[in-house]
Amino acid sequence: MMPLFGVRWSAAASWLSTIRSLVAYAVLKFPLLVVCVMLSLISVATELAAMTSLVPLTELAVGHSIPSTSKWVSVPQWLGYAPAIEFYLAVFLILIGSRLVTSFASSVLVSYLTRQMIAHFSSEAFTTFVNTLAFEELQERSVGYFINLAGDEANRASQVITALLRLIPVAVLGVLYFSALVYQSWWVAMGVLGFLALSLLSLAQTFRKVHELGARQQQESRDLNSHFLDALNSLRTVRSYTAEDFVSQKYKRMIYGYAKTCFRVDALSLLSSFVPALLLVLVSGAAILWVIDASAVSAHVPLIMVAVVLLLRFFPVAGQAIDIFLRLVADLRAGDDLRRVLHDVSSRPVLVPAPEETTIPQAIRHIRFKNVSFGYSRNAPVLREFTVSFEAGNNYAVLGPSGVGKSTFVDVLLKFYAFQSGHIAVNDVDLSRVPTQWLREHVRVVEQHARLFNDTIFNNVAFGADVTLNAVREACQVTCIDADIDRLPDGFNTLVTYQGSNLSGGQRQRLAIARALVRNPDVLILDESVNALDVPLRRQLLASILEAYRERIVICITHDPAVSEQFERVLEFAQLRAEPQPLTF
Repeated sequence: MMPLFGVRWSAAASWLSTIRSLVAYAVLKFPLLVVCVMLSLISVATELAAMTSLVPLTELAVGHSIPSTSKWVSVPQWLGYAPAIEFYLAVFLILIGSRLVTSFASSVLVSYLTRQMIAHFSSEAFTTFVNTLAFEELQERSVGYFINLAGDEANRASQVITALLRLIPVAVLGVLYFSALVYQSWWVAMGVLGFLALSLLSLAQTFRKVHELGARQQQESRDLNSHFLDALNSLRTVRSYTAEDFVSQKYKRMIYGYAKTCFRVDALSLLSSFVPALLLVLVSGAAILWVIDASAVSAHVPLIMVAVVLLLRFFPVAGQAIDIFLRLVADLRAGDDLRRVLHDVSSRPVLVPAPEETTIPQAIRHIRFKNVSFGYSRNAPVLREFTVSFEAGNNYAVLGPSGVGKSTFVDVLLKFYAFQSGHIAVNDVDLSRVPTQWLREHVRVVEQHARLFNDTIFNNVAFGADVTLNAVREACQVTCIDADIDRLPDGFNTLVTYQGSNLSGGQRQRLAIARALVRNPDVLILDESVNALDVPLRRQLLASILEAYRERIVICITHDPAVSEQFERVLEFAQLRAEPQPLTF
């Protein structure tokens, strides 16, 4: 099938599907959108009524009389007024004033809804990432992809809805003006129709190019965000290798490339208005010089004046409609990506309860792995026939060199990844039947790299849990950090700066452990999370934890034999799994 104005029918169908999905979602979440459209249409109708009222006003202004049989006479007479120029002028001013008021109200409402939609799309995308995004997806994408979806692309998706809000009344106004032109002079209307067809043909490739540039904008913005974050997160490395100029120049090239792409989108939008206007000037000049009979002009001055007024309003409206449409096309790719995130990603069964899940009323008393095999890819197994048991009232050190996959069995236990074969049971209940949220509430993991947030110490430890200051203080006492906090000027209200840069590595690790302890878990897993502490402090900390959790399960994953000395049971990781072999499914 032949393309329409340079756009493939399949692409047009995809655009319509995206628009339909976004509009349905937006109207469901923001019913005021319907009110906004209605208000815009009322404003449009008011403008057309004002322009139409110029017909009798123009007749009277040039000294012509209005026939008594005309509808323009019956209206003022019905209202009890004489059909004088003062009446029609008053009507025109009232209608123009109404148009201004309704247009202003509509614009304010559009602005409000746009900001609300940006906030909603961004927060929903972020919530979807945090709650349901699979770890495999995180590993496949760049960080800029997710930042863009929750930021720039959420903004552009809301702009799709805003563009439609603007396009609907503008399109209706254009149709009404064209109808008025047909009513006043059909030959002028036909000329306008031919002119518009010629203009659209001249812009045939513009629509396709704008959509392509919209996709490029997305990718360039994602790459920018990724490079920006990578450079700041690795600032120590950048400066130690004196690579400041390298990362700065790369960012400069990327941001100027992105600016160039944005400019091209804007230029094409401006071109969509410039080309029709230029054609209009050329066609009008040709008509004046070679077509229009000057002697006929004086006989139809009112008609010509009204036609000129209608044309002066119609063509800007038509240009505005094309400009809005082009910007909508440029933003559709972002809207489509966000739509897929809000619908497809959130529907993945990452945290969705399975039908066979069951409740486990008691605390976790034992966890058993039997012949568990897992690999991040088919040809690179990490766990092979992995078998181990953990019982309450015992503490364990899982010992092995770095990089052999000691942390992987924890990821599998917490359902971050699905294992390929074998069996895992919690209190003799198959892992697939254990509710994911319940499991993660009862098994707490402290990572090697303590993740702290730009918030107070109290909020970093509580981290959303409904706990008191005393509970946070007790957890900090167990982790031997309470004295350090008391020495700070603001104590537990001290603000932790970016990535905990105002704290030492050992302090960050102890706060992270306190975050786990304040939740009082059945199982505490320390994943290389005490390696930043000096030996005396580490021994004191582990002794404190093991005493507090002597009736529960404590697992310490470490590569350091000195750490394992404080634990009752030391499990050599190599003995818990066979040597890696290709997995078979």
